[in-house]
Amino acid sequence: DLIIAGASPTSPYAYNNVPVKVAQTNLNCTIQMLGLSKKYGSSILLLSSSSIYGSADDREVHENDYGALDPLQVSACYSESKRACEMLLSAYHHQFGIATYIVRLRRIYGSTMHLSQNSYLDTVFRAAAKGEALETFRDAANKLQLTYISDAVNGIVYVLSKGKVNLPYNICANDLVTVDEFTAIAYETGKKYGMRLRYLEKENIRDSVRVNNQNRNNGRCLSEQLKSLGWQQEVTIRQGINRTILALRETFDETER
Repeated sequence: DLIIAGASPTSPYAYNNVPVKVAQTNLNCTIQMLGLSKKYGSSILLLSSSSIYGSADDREVHENDYGALDPLQVSACYSESKRACEMLLSAYHHQFGIATYIVRLRRIYGSTMHLSQNSYLDTVFRAAAKGEALETFRDAANKLQLTYISDAVNGIVYVLSKGKVNLPYNICANDLVTVDEFTAIAYETGKKYGMRLRYLEKENIRDSVRVNNQNRNNGRCLSEQLKSLGWQQEVTIRQGINRTILALRETFDETER
């Protein structure tokens, strides 16, 4: 049997408004799942995050890197609690012999996205799928490493079937795109459905759009340990963005019927 501990959602809005709930959800869920794993002798998989590495500073990030995190930042409620969850899995493995698996996910996106998290990705995908106007500013400096949902699921299957217990595995796409490149790719598809794109001067941009562009973690997360198991990225960034927009359009159509 397998237990999956996946809490909590990665929501910048939640980080800033209910940080206590975010931290408690991660920790309490993991503690309860570990208790069940111990009781029934089940293995357990933790869906952790590459945010545990902290500030990447444009460097490559491996599983044995530890990065720098400021625990007093409000957004640390997520990354620090995920770190604590990993520690708990390791402790239960050493003390009780539980088979523990840890995957560190990197910006997962796809047709099942919940577009209410007030992130820049949500804003762009919503505008493209609904054919709405998007006002933003150019950003060729910050980079995004986006991993399509099916590649992430395949990675998890590889870890569970071939991976080593109590060893973390990064699950992340190979390539990075700038924020401008991501926006342009989404606009290529979105404009077919009425999406309008307008670039603003930074001094004129609305606060809500500025918030959507904050807190992007630079650097490149590597999945070499996962690739050693046989995993490979199958969906390119362009394919993934197009699939996501088309799937979200179908979802919106069904909701509005």
